[in-house]
Amino acid sequence: MKKILIVQPSIPKYRVPFFNYLSKKYNVVIYSNKTDFLGVVSQKYCGNVVWGNGFLSFKNKILWHKGLPIFSMLNKNTIVVVNGNPRVLNYMLLLLLCKMKGIKTIWWGHGWSAGSCGILSSIRIKMMEIANCILVYTDYEKTKINKKKCFALNNGLNSSEIVNAINDSDFRHDFCAQTRMVFVGRLTKKSNLEFLINAMKYLPENIKLSVIGDGVLKETFINLADELKVSDRIVWHGAIYDEKLIASVMLKSDVFVYPGSVGLSLIHAYNYGLPSIIHNNREMHMPEYAAFIEGYNGLGYDEMDTDSFCRAVLSYSRLSNNEKRKLRDNAFNTVKTDYNIESMVLRFEDAINFIS
Repeated sequence: MKKILIVQPSIPKYRVPFFNYLSKKYNVVIYSNKTDFLGVVSQKYCGNVVWGNGFLSFKNKILWHKGLPIFSMLNKNTIVVVNGNPRVLNYMLLLLLCKMKGIKTIWWGHGWSAGSCGILSSIRIKMMEIANCILVYTDYEKTKINKKKCFALNNGLNSSEIVNAINDSDFRHDFCAQTRMVFVGRLTKKSNLEFLINAMKYLPENIKLSVIGDGVLKETFINLADELKVSDRIVWHGAIYDEKLIASVMLKSDVFVYPGSVGLSLIHAYNYGLPSIIHNNREMHMPEYAAFIEGYNGLGYDEMDTDSFCRAVLSYSRLSNNEKRKLRDNAFNTVKTDYNIESMVLRFEDAINFIS
């Protein structure tokens, strides 16, 4: 059984099923932290984990994974999978040392992230070249990088958990006179929820919004909704981590909206058959935007253009129920055929086999 060392800042909930699958096929050791530099808290994982001591931060730009035992990891009988964040200095040091020692490595991370450009983006592309294999989040990134040693996971979720939550629910989705939008994500600047709340005042009364998530800007957003007199059309659910409780909201929604830089929450929505309304500036989205296909599983609009957004919402609301069901079916099919854990594991195996 091949031994694979995986270096990650944290073990978020959505990664646990993926690591569990990998552990059935490989001898996996994960080097991580109980909380990463973004405040993401690691979830309970029954596999082999070597916990670090958090991160040192230099002016919030350069980072160091404390307690990462680099030199004990330098073994030619292992494959080292390094998180591809060039801001974490000892991740890049580990990559270089492995190269010098002839240890096979995989760079795992974004080909780019929302708004990434300039020197950091250039460094990322250069550092990727050191690894024996590059593993990015989506096929779109793979195509852009255009190298034989580049593979794509098509970042996904544990669809079976969501299917179980849907099946266990007492509620079944159906359309009604209202158009019920739902937003899922952290209430931060990245979400750009302020734009959505402002747009609500230009939409008809039968357009409603549910918000799943919490964050530093929650009170600011609630106050804005009060000022604009749209608070009676918005339900604030707060952060929800229980998939069955999430299902109770998603199954009473018709369409997913995200006015900021959308990421994995798009895949989450598609697992519930929710088509999306998101802006069409690819460079300002996370890699998971690649799952969006205009007119197939959602509708796009011009970024930060309220009129364009409202037209998209109204276009959706005026569709016949059969047309809406077609979008729902397409959303389901997007994650049924790809963007799921089983597919990710097979793609990861392809990368391992490439360098073995």
